[in-house]
Amino acid sequence: MKYLLLLSLLPLLLSAQPATRKQQPPFQEFRLDNGLRVMVVQNKKLPDLHFHFFTQLPVAPEENLVGYEELTAVMQAIGPASKAMWDEQVAHWGALFTAGPDGIMAVCQARYREQMMAFMADMVLRPAFDPVDFEQLKIRRLAKLNTEINTPATVAANVAAVLAFGKTHPYGELPTPQTIRNIELKHCRTYYHAFYRPEMSCLVIMGDVRLPDARKLVESHFSNWQQGGILTQSFELPPLPRSTQIAYVALPDADTAAVRMAYPVQLRPGDPDFWKTLLLNTVLLQRLNDKAGKFATDFQFGITPDREMALFVAAAKVPSRHSDSLVGLLLNEIEVLRREPLSETEMERARQLLHDTWKWTWGRPFRVSRFAIDVARYRLPADFFHRWREQISKTTPQQLHAAARKYLPEEQAHILVAGQREDAAALTRFDGDGRVVFYDVYGTPIDDNNLLMPEGLDAKGIIEGYIQAVGGQERLASISDLTLHMSAQVQGQEVKMTIQKKGPGKALVVSSVQGNVLTKIAFDGAQASVYAMGEKQALDDQATASIQRQAWLFPEIEYLRSGSLSFGGLEDINGRKAWRVDVVTQKGYACSEYYDVETALKLRSVTIEAGMRVVNNYSDYREQQGILLPFEILTTFAGEQQPPMLMRVSEAKLNTGLSDSIFFIR
Repeated sequence: MKYLLLLSLLPLLLSAQPATRKQQPPFQEFRLDNGLRVMVVQNKKLPDLHFHFFTQLPVAPEENLVGYEELTAVMQAIGPASKAMWDEQVAHWGALFTAGPDGIMAVCQARYREQMMAFMADMVLRPAFDPVDFEQLKIRRLAKLNTEINTPATVAANVAAVLAFGKTHPYGELPTPQTIRNIELKHCRTYYHAFYRPEMSCLVIMGDVRLPDARKLVESHFSNWQQGGILTQSFELPPLPRSTQIAYVALPDADTAAVRMAYPVQLRPGDPDFWKTLLLNTVLLQRLNDKAGKFATDFQFGITPDREMALFVAAAKVPSRHSDSLVGLLLNEIEVLRREPLSETEMERARQLLHDTWKWTWGRPFRVSRFAIDVARYRLPADFFHRWREQISKTTPQQLHAAARKYLPEEQAHILVAGQREDAAALTRFDGDGRVVFYDVYGTPIDDNNLLMPEGLDAKGIIEGYIQAVGGQERLASISDLTLHMSAQVQGQEVKMTIQKKGPGKALVVSSVQGNVLTKIAFDGAQASVYAMGEKQALDDQATASIQRQAWLFPEIEYLRSGSLSFGGLEDINGRKAWRVDVVTQKGYACSEYYDVETALKLRSVTIEAGMRVVNNYSDYREQQGILLPFEILTTFAGEQQPPMLMRVSEAKLNTGLSDSIFFIR
């Protein structure tokens, strides 16, 4: 979500401390003829040179392609066609290099400045936009979405932005699995060529470097970059709610709740009130930490200035049962700040807190480069951030009180809580209309009357509905064997997989890369065999049982035959409403299955394998000989460093007469 990138400035503002001019001179700058702005920060004490390249992209709706701007930024940062050669060189130099939506950052020894600048120019001006990289990036983004929608803090931030700005404003747009799937490589290429322009970009060079030397260095690599048209679009400030509105996202698996108050305000970088709101942020943080620090963590408070529109945010994590206590305390502290000026003692305490973090902040090159970029992108005076002490020291309690009355909400804010459903009722007393409104993870209201199991439907009925949706009991019973040919991109290589199953309970799974077999897993109905890289692997009872389960042709039929089924409620799965069914087999195997309320198709299964939570997401159902099969399966491994894996089915065959002999490996 675009607004998450904007909030990245908040820690900077909370900890920013200016140095005296002798300690840190104002930023020097020059422009190339094509409009590229270069900021030079001379610091003879730095042993290396630091580079930070940033492009200011337009604020515009993405509609059914939400997420393509983010993917474009990452694709551009992946680098040029010659990146493999460059990567080898960067390693040889002992340089540090990172790239992403926040720009390109590099650190190298001064003697390699010419080579590093050539590398960065190659990356900025000649990105490869490799199709394989793009597909892998989409897979990772889809997997990240699956993690985000189960993370209370992220859900709260996303939905609060939707409520504050509305879904038609770019800051209120959220990527969904469908919008990510809609994005094609051509969309990223078009966006890059349209908006990655020198006149909208800034390069910061920091270290023991003089302005003339920096100019010569940049001109030799960036002077041929061509200008282009820039999209400008303005948006009206969204209206505030008529009273405090409590919104709730129910997350059944959440062990904590995330509370987030948010509403838009007009505060642009360079505004005279900037310093007052910075101090106001600190005061709020102090008060809430003092009074709620025993049961709440991860406090975030502040008004982050923005070129389009700012957002007031007050947030924290709490045990779900304490969410009402935090909301009540937050509303009370805001009311007190609006009603009463601060004492000089508390004012001085806030100043001291900022002062204590000053040396650390200005000792961080990346923080300083962010200051330089903000000076450039918001057209601020070169010494804007260096006047911190002067601006804060002259702010009086009366001025801060006026700022509180201007920027803090007067019972006109959205408060979003993401946590356990049973704790929502306690928040009703804070809502101006006396009711809590439920939302899904993408900010769409949920009719609370539809959250209960419809009369006459139970867990068994949900499973039976799925069987009927994919072809019916009779049709499934007629299937004697199934063959699936699949493939996935893993670490830049195509992994092919063939899965063959035959009833009752036989299976063979073979994976290979470039024709070389990696693994073979076979189950003949009684015994399991696993070969990896040509060697037979020992199996314990747990592994054998897992392979036996995977040999089921249609697991739902087995659930009805021998499983214990219970209804787990209604949940949101990637923007779709799904019934959750918890399954426990006779041998103790447990899983949670999620079935689409509208289509009855399976959307997700969650299992615990060898202590690891494995999530399979199913999509792209296609009919094969009268049966619907998912042609895309996205697998993520919670708590592991393993990357997500998207398996795509290229061919499915039914009833081909598979021989029993293939399921036994000698």
